[in-house]
Amino acid sequence: MVYISDFLEFQAKALDLLSRDPIQTRYVTKYRQKDNEAVIKVTNDKECWQFKIDQSNMEHANDYISQITQSFIKLSCNRRVDDAAAAEGGAGAGGKKKGKKGGKH
Repeated sequence: MVYISDFLEFQAKALDLLSRDPIQTRYVTKYRQKDNEAVIKVTNDKECWQFKIDQSNMEHANDYISQITQSFIKLSCNRRVDDAAAAEGGAGAGGKKKGKKGGKH
């Protein structure tokens, strides 16, 4: 687990990770009231990047979390549209229709 101190660098690494492995990549936000700090973690179980929002940056916490959330949603939606278009194009490429499991109808 690597903590990155610059948010723009963290966001770039997080989006790179998401674009390379969109199915496994996820992010988690945690807030510790006792320490008044938040952590954003992005991982795909092979790589893990973290960004800590301490008390001095807490006023920007909503902005940071919103930017990551919007980026993930935007890339996820674009990925699904691209996958759906590819599936439509490849579905009519002359294969058998699959029946029920075991081949009996």
